[in-house]
Amino acid sequence: MPDAMEFEPAPLEMETVLNPAWLERALCRDGQLVEIEKVELVETIGWNCLNLRVKLTFADRGQPEGLPERLCIKGLFGEQHPEYLKNGALVADTLFYTEVLPRITMKAPRCYYGGVDERGSGVVVLEDLTERDVRFFDHRTALTLDQVRDTLDQLARLHGGMSNMRPDELPWLRDKLDVFSIPIAVTPERLSEAMHGQRGDPLPEKQKDGSRIYNGLKALARRAEQLPVTAIHGDCHIGNIFETEGSFGFIDFQIVQRGHWSLDLPYHIGSVLTVEDRRAKERDLVRYYLDRLGDHGGDPPDFETAWRLYREGAAYGFFLWSVTMRVDAPIVNEAVKRLGLLVADHDSYGLLGL
Repeated sequence: MPDAMEFEPAPLEMETVLNPAWLERALCRDGQLVEIEKVELVETIGWNCLNLRVKLTFADRGQPEGLPERLCIKGLFGEQHPEYLKNGALVADTLFYTEVLPRITMKAPRCYYGGVDERGSGVVVLEDLTERDVRFFDHRTALTLDQVRDTLDQLARLHGGMSNMRPDELPWLRDKLDVFSIPIAVTPERLSEAMHGQRGDPLPEKQKDGSRIYNGLKALARRAEQLPVTAIHGDCHIGNIFETEGSFGFIDFQIVQRGHWSLDLPYHIGSVLTVEDRRAKERDLVRYYLDRLGDHGGDPPDFETAWRLYREGAAYGFFLWSVTMRVDAPIVNEAVKRLGLLVADHDSYGLLGL
């Protein structure tokens, strides 16, 4: 086992985290002996924030009870993009598992190690969900209404469970609206151009204006100054949920943030349902969520207040997918359609004064 001074908590090199000695140190808990003879890389998933599916071969008596042979290691490996280190995406993801998840009852992958460093790197070792007959989703699919009630209950567990968070707690958990509203990779001009392509075809013309989309986020940032905050997932679309054993959980907490639940709620409902189902049932689903939020420790407002916040907050999820450029076109186009029509149906920009 390497000396404590030699241990890197969040390596950027894939070779380091695949080294048996590094994993022995990372997975050691409460003095339990961990001895790994071999680490087999089963699969590499992702293009930059990589998930490494691995299979471990333990020495005799070197496998503590409860530590599985198959794990998933997530980090910034391979080609490194400075913006990922700068924005701390993997730091937030890692610290969610180590500092937030233990405080709530939300279903997420089991975590066996999480480490961060001053560079902005984060590495987390999670269970391999494929060992549990898991089902994943994307925007080419949709959930049933019963399934959405399950996922809304999970979000309420996060929002309600963290609603008593003190302002000085978890300083790494920050509001991200101001940061997101500063164009970097996708300028308003480039966004307008993209929205006048296939992704924007189902939407009203005025909703294809890149400057208006960015201004919607700025308006949400101003609104946030008057609202109570909790921990929100921040990217709770259909591709970041999973189903095992008949119940749902969430993954990918890279933009978990301090904010109001009305950013997550319309984003999630608008993403996971077909437009037709969402239009027919969203009022009932908002009422259901408010009930669950109260049951899990939150302080829900009256329905009319919540409904307006929901309608305004729809601009958040639409922004995130309108600026998405690196995901397959069929997935992006359906996401922009679902979330864009949610904004159009509710006149979200009008409610925000735009």
